[in-house]
Amino acid sequence: MDKVAYFKITRLKISRFKSHVEETEYHFGDLTMISGGNHTGKTTIADAIAWVMIGQGFFGGHLLDRFYNDKERKKRVAVELEYVDASGIRHVLSRQRINDKVDAALDGSAIRQKDLNAMFGDADEFLSLVNPLYFVEILAEKGRGLLERNLPPVSQEEVLQRLNGGSQKALEGYSFLSPETALSNLRAEQREIADAMLALDGQSDLLAQQNQECQDRIQALQMEIKALSEQIAGLEAKQKTGIDEGALRLELASLTMRYDEMLNEKPLAFDPAAYRIREMELRTRLSEAERRTFESKFAQEIAVQEKALASMRSRYHQMAVFLTALKPGIICPQCRRPVKEDEILDCEVGLKSALAECKEQGGGIKLKQQELLALETQSRRTFEDWKNSDIAEIQKEVEQLYREEEKAAQKVAQEQADYTAELEKISSRRQTIDVLLSCGNLTSAEEERLSELRKEVTAKAAVQEQLSQESNTPNQNVASQRDILQSQLNDVNARISAVVDYASVRNGLLFKALHTPNVEFQLYDVVKKTGELVPAWKFRYRGTSYQCLSRSEKILAGLEVVELLKRLTGRCYPVFIDDSESVDHIPRPSGQALISKKVADQPLKVQVKNTPMNLPKAG
Repeated sequence: MDKVAYFKITRLKISRFKSHVEETEYHFGDLTMISGGNHTGKTTIADAIAWVMIGQGFFGGHLLDRFYNDKERKKRVAVELEYVDASGIRHVLSRQRINDKVDAALDGSAIRQKDLNAMFGDADEFLSLVNPLYFVEILAEKGRGLLERNLPPVSQEEVLQRLNGGSQKALEGYSFLSPETALSNLRAEQREIADAMLALDGQSDLLAQQNQECQDRIQALQMEIKALSEQIAGLEAKQKTGIDEGALRLELASLTMRYDEMLNEKPLAFDPAAYRIREMELRTRLSEAERRTFESKFAQEIAVQEKALASMRSRYHQMAVFLTALKPGIICPQCRRPVKEDEILDCEVGLKSALAECKEQGGGIKLKQQELLALETQSRRTFEDWKNSDIAEIQKEVEQLYREEEKAAQKVAQEQADYTAELEKISSRRQTIDVLLSCGNLTSAEEERLSELRKEVTAKAAVQEQLSQESNTPNQNVASQRDILQSQLNDVNARISAVVDYASVRNGLLFKALHTPNVEFQLYDVVKKTGELVPAWKFRYRGTSYQCLSRSEKILAGLEVVELLKRLTGRCYPVFIDDSESVDHIPRPSGQALISKKVADQPLKVQVKNTPMNLPKAG
């Protein structure tokens, strides 16, 4: 259901509702005065309006039993309200209760309360708009939520721009939905880092003991590696006897250098991107050429001649008709006066001469028109020849591009094949040299033994290196980790301070919209120790706490709140002001106003005052 931004009550019908036993109907205008003594039904009207709209009373609550007339408890309780929306369309909303069953209808069709809430707002929002005392006296602290969800949003960028440089830097790259959630998460992160730092401090003694054990193991490995290295040296001396190792290594170095050069000079793979770009350009030109349409240079002049020819034909026809019907008394089409008997012959001669002249002029116009049409036809033929020629030329360029692309791809493929063959040749020779340098004069058993010894030495050296790193760096690692955690803790602390600043600035911007001439809201208090904001609820009118206000001041304060809520919610609803006799001067609210006043010992009276309404600006 669509939101109703404005409505005005025009009629209210009450049946067996509270003190109204008989069906009673009231009519309302822009300003309506409701007067009468105590218990005459003034507040009943307010309750009836609230009940038909939201199913609750003027001051909320769900004590629906109190709306029954005690004498007619088992009979139908009904309220019907007629209102006009912003477009001037009239609607009828009704609600009835029979025993414990409540039904509502809008314009004759059943409607659910949640749909009415979608149209007019929930009970709290609706009553805060129509009852000046509801927001502060009934809703009270819950009103913070109503205000906050209707406040105009404040972007993070706007808040960040107003922070100092330190806070901006601390929040750089840090995103969050709300400062409150961010602070909760940052406090948890702060505790986690502190716990991690405490755990690191407990590792230092254990690492010192483990370090000594590593040193003992390293010394044992060094002795084992020395013994294995002596065996390797003896086998390597036998392996190299009679082999020109220098020449082989020189050749290997040369081959390796060439191999590396070739890797650096690897031919580029074929990249069709440039051809695709060129093809796209040609296709674009081709499409543009195909879309070109003939623009006539003679169309306007041809149209002018056609119009002139039509006008001449019309004139000719008019004069021919007049010549046929020529007789005394007929109105001459040229001089616009009756033709006399003695003017018949002259008029006939003149008309025949004019017809001849008209025919001659028409022939001239038609001849010029034909010349223009011939030029038009020739111009169109020239355009089409040019267009077809341009299209054919572009198509030739596309075909040439395809041939160039194919030729380039073949060239690159051949270069790649030659390159691969050369690399394989160099690699094969390098492997041969490696075999000569590694095996030499050793037997297969000796070569295998040498390989096993080298592997064993490598394995033990790796273990030694690992133990050396573990023995030399554990305390450094712990210190490094602690430094990292300390840096993280500093960042978190700085970020907490920045988020506190952010929350303060955001709330300052957010609550600007709550400004009214006399009403002051305080929704948050500042914690002196941390600077953080905590929820609060303080309401003042002209500097005085609400609890200390008089009845008239409470009504005036409530009316200011109503106008504020109208601006924030974008809804302009009727305002029902009760106990108006306690206020000397009531400012005119925007929209419709229903003002109730107690007049002792007088019956209930509903009187329409025709005064223009003030409509608030959308909030």
